[in-house]
Amino acid sequence: MRKTLKLALVGFVVISLAFFICFDVKAGGISKEELQNMSPSLRSSFLALPAEEQARLSQELATIRASIEKKGVLWTADYNPISIRSEEKKGNLCGVIMTEEEMQRDKEVLENRKTNLIKNPSLLTEDELPDFFDWGNAHGQNYITSVRNQGQCGACWAFGSVAALEGTINTYFNDPNPNLDLSEQDLISCAVPCDPGATPEDPTDDSGGCHGASGSQMIDIFTDYYPTTGITIEDCFSYTAVDNCGCDYDECGFTPTLCSDKCSWWQSATWKTQSYIQSHVQMTINDYKRALIENGPLEVTVYVYHDFDWYTGGIYQHTVDTGRGSHAVLLVGYGVYDGKTYWICKNSWGDNWGEDGYFRIFEGDAGIDSWFMGAVEPIPYGSKERLCTDNDGDGYCNWGIGEKPATGCPVCNDTIMDCDDSNGSIHEGCGISTEPIGILSVTSLPSDVEVYIKDPDPYADRFIYRGNTPMVTSLNIGTREVRVRNNSGYLNYQGFVNTIEDEVTNLDIVFPIDDQIPPTIQGPYHGDQLIDGKTFSGDEDIVIRWLHSDNEGGSGIDLDTVKFEWKQSYSQYYVSYVLNTLDENSGSAIFPAANLTEGHIWIIDIRISLKDKAGWYQEALATFTVDKSTVECSIIVTSPSSGEDCLMYNTKTIMWTSSGAGNYVKIELGCPTGCGLSWSTIISSTSNDGSYNWSVPGPARNNCKIRICSLDHPDCCGESPSFDMVLPTITVTSPASGVDWEIGSSKTIRWSSLGVNGN
Repeated sequence: MRKTLKLALVGFVVISLAFFICFDVKAGGISKEELQNMSPSLRSSFLALPAEEQARLSQELATIRASIEKKGVLWTADYNPISIRSEEKKGNLCGVIMTEEEMQRDKEVLENRKTNLIKNPSLLTEDELPDFFDWGNAHGQNYITSVRNQGQCGACWAFGSVAALEGTINTYFNDPNPNLDLSEQDLISCAVPCDPGATPEDPTDDSGGCHGASGSQMIDIFTDYYPTTGITIEDCFSYTAVDNCGCDYDECGFTPTLCSDKCSWWQSATWKTQSYIQSHVQMTINDYKRALIENGPLEVTVYVYHDFDWYTGGIYQHTVDTGRGSHAVLLVGYGVYDGKTYWICKNSWGDNWGEDGYFRIFEGDAGIDSWFMGAVEPIPYGSKERLCTDNDGDGYCNWGIGEKPATGCPVCNDTIMDCDDSNGSIHEGCGISTEPIGILSVTSLPSDVEVYIKDPDPYADRFIYRGNTPMVTSLNIGTREVRVRNNSGYLNYQGFVNTIEDEVTNLDIVFPIDDQIPPTIQGPYHGDQLIDGKTFSGDEDIVIRWLHSDNEGGSGIDLDTVKFEWKQSYSQYYVSYVLNTLDENSGSAIFPAANLTEGHIWIIDIRISLKDKAGWYQEALATFTVDKSTVECSIIVTSPSSGEDCLMYNTKTIMWTSSGAGNYVKIELGCPTGCGLSWSTIISSTSNDGSYNWSVPGPARNNCKIRICSLDHPDCCGESPSFDMVLPTITVTSPASGVDWEIGSSKTIRWSSLGVNGN
């Protein structure tokens, strides 16, 4: 019998972090380390962007990282090939067109699930399913095909549908083949082709192709196209990222890829299916897990919030409220962190995004578990047997998914399938977490406030968002610290709960009314002005002060819990700092700006927090800038020299001298246009060693210049004098002008050449 426990508040202890983090930041907001850690292709793409776009992206990343920290989520954001795309091209990747009915269906799924859990929290523990499962690592093998890249075509729906069938084929036949490659183009040009009358600005539910597909069209692929027509292989119909209308979503005019472009032998290389599996509105999280284990990988949809593009690893939860639209991906597995389920998904944005093309996401976030489709019993175009094995010799067989094959199995248990055929000591219970789990039910008055629970990792100073009240969540047992954020954005409650294995702990929060006024913080200030958004020179330390008020109910402020912390914006961890002065109603601290490294711009976050004896908690946050980037920097281009001719198709050594320019420079070529010099990149990043061998291109141009700029200090540049880019020449010197040669005589023809390569 499950017990219901009431909460007893216990004391609050502050543990300070005793370390200092120093991180250099270049002007413009991107750190030198971040630039150097980019892959060469990503760094080249980033540096080729206009300076204002680089600055915009740097600011966007800083904002998202701040949101990640505020939410206490478990993922990291950084530059990647998707995040540096233009906003328009990012939006093109979301190719699921949701109707009002479909959006209402997804909302109903999540509401039903939450309502059922609140009524019966024990639903979280009543099913004996593994806590960890991944078709990418099942039975010691990978059943998932390689990560694909949809490019600019808005056909994520096709990539999700194809990946689901590929995964079903591998799992059904128990024959992992990561190189299995079905044709996404078949679906784009044949199953759900582009509607010539639709445009990106005015898509219809039937736009199709690279313009996206509706939920009903995605369902039709599994219910109709796969069973009747079937899908051919990539070798027969290769992906072009262009649909039958000649569009790649936002641009048209390309050569259309028609359904008739399929190879002539496509019918002899086509996979079909017997049936399909589809979600319904009453399905629980455990129903999703069971469908994944019993039927293989599933196509699901996720709402792409504006922070999702920047994902580079961890367990995703959205930290912003705005987004671009719905996107189809492949669900391949799940796991658990602190009692909460997360899903493992394969994306179609290439393997240099996320976790090698994959991402993890907590249950319930971004609609990830509100809908799925899957293929059932694939039919091969040739003979193919289902494999039934006992690889570890433990007397239990693995036959993939579906019913046990009637023939072909070794002698083994007839009723229990081996859940890990790579381990001879395991046939039941694998994938089970060793962490005991309890259940926490949180209600509040008023409701709909955000609940945060401290990360069980003892080295992580963060509180993780778990949901809005009323809410029920499973989590690791023990004494757990809880904070609540109300609609005003302030953290205004902090307490402890004690969770017990397989039991429900209730936490009921009633917010202060009348004489129960929580403490408040005003500031932080520098002088008499708010410090947030200010810029300082860093010549001297910065005095930061704030005001705090006791509540009138007499609970008082425990001054031992007032804490001042700071960190560099790109760091995960705050550094606690000793308070200089503190009295009953105010506090102050000195930020050591004078100690920061010269030659950089520092973006600093500060946090001031306090808690009174009644448990009500407040904090104040601010961000300011310390600009210590002023350095003596100069670059002088010494070659090409004034009036020099640079021969096309030859190598010219560009030379320069510099002072204070850092380790890397960017080299550009500027030639006259009707509006002045037009600059193009010769190389986006090269060592600042004073020389670079340049292959002079065509065509011939006059009055060009070379510009070299520091990557650490983009405004520090040097330009060469004007020079001409000219064709190599050949001059005939013999015979000379006016000389007659007799017929039949032997003469020597002589010439000279300049810049002509070869023999």
